[in-house]
Amino acid sequence: MKSIVTTILVIASLSILFLSNYYNKKIDEIHLDTQHKIDSLNNDMDSLCNDINNLHQYLDSLPLGSPLDTLIISSNYGWRRSPIHRGWRMHSGTDFLQRGVIQYMLQETV
Repeated sequence: MKSIVTTILVIASLSILFLSNYYNKKIDEIHLDTQHKIDSLNNDMDSLCNDINNLHQYLDSLPLGSPLDTLIISSNYGWRRSPIHRGWRMHSGTDFLQRGVIQYMLQETV
């Protein structure tokens, strides 16, 4: 009876050692796969950050300021009475004044 119990204990111990080695290898494989995925995501994030920085530099280089020192709107976007065609027409821009004279038109006007 003692030898049967001893044999069962030895087989159980060997099974536990085998299974623990098997699961440790699986855990290591999963860890390596996860690490590769994280590294790939980090590279993608770095690439996106570089793209965003390039876009910021591009936007900073554009002349996006006001065309005049003081903005006085002389004619808004929308329907208005046309001084040329004598009727209501769509005005597709905004006109700005400086000292009472139209200096710049940002879009085509009526």
